Amino acid sequence: MGYKVWAKIEYKNEVIQNTESIPDFAYQNVENNESLNRRDLNKNLPVVFIYFNSECEYCQHEAQEIQQNIAAFNKTQIIFISTEKPNKIEEFAQNYNLKTYDNIYFLYDERDHFARTFDANTIPFLAVYNKHHKLIEKFKG
Repeated sequence: MGYKVWAKIEYKNEVIQNTESIPDFAYQNVENNESLNRRDLNKNLPVVFIYFNSECEYCQHEAQEIQQNIAAFNKTQIIFISTEKPNKIEEFAQNYNLKTYDNIYFLYDERDHFARTFDANTIPFLAVYNKHHKLIEKFKG
């Protein structure tokens, strides 16, 4: 039992250390099937990662709120990430009219890498980074 406690503490410390700044990532952009990675982000704009599922009511509400307040996000990169199939992610993006914005990306995480990297064990999960790509806050649920 002591080992399990120690291992969990080590894991949490590793997550904190690995996510202080935006970690390396590469996920499939569902719009063009190309990979999007950290180097593709604008280095002078804040970034919000949203780990979501299209059937999650809170995720739907979050997308609706973003759409209704889109002007407030024009200088923010918003990255929606899901393990759902790309067609489901694409449908979600269309349903909330978020596909047409250059600063909003919808990515497919085939290997559930995001959840492990960020310890995102709830949906929705948000990670907010400032314009220097340093972590400001994480929101679970």
